[in-house]
Amino acid sequence: MTITLNMYQTLAAAVAVFFPGGFLKGKIPLLRKYCIPAPVIGGAIFSIVNCILYNEGGWDHSPDTLPQNWGMVLFFTSIGHNARPRRILRGGHTGFQQGVLV
Repeated sequence: MTITLNMYQTLAAAVAVFFPGGFLKGKIPLLRKYCIPAPVIGGAIFSIVNCILYNEGGWDHSPDTLPQNWGMVLFFTSIGHNARPRRILRGGHTGFQQGVLV
């Protein structure tokens, strides 16, 4: 069975994966302790179920990837807003130098 999802159905499926992840994060202290995000938890569960169903031959889906592309652009753009101009101008490696975090 092949399921083709349009943009709105893909968004609804993403929300449906998010809520079980949030529920499990609230119930399992280990997930809260290590700050595992709810979308990662729900996505991991969906990935495992999807893999099992796909390998058994009873499932195949094709989501619309337009929201994925927009989401990636927004995410990586927002990371750039956290950059410090002084470090950008300095360039090079900005992490550990000789074992000391700079």
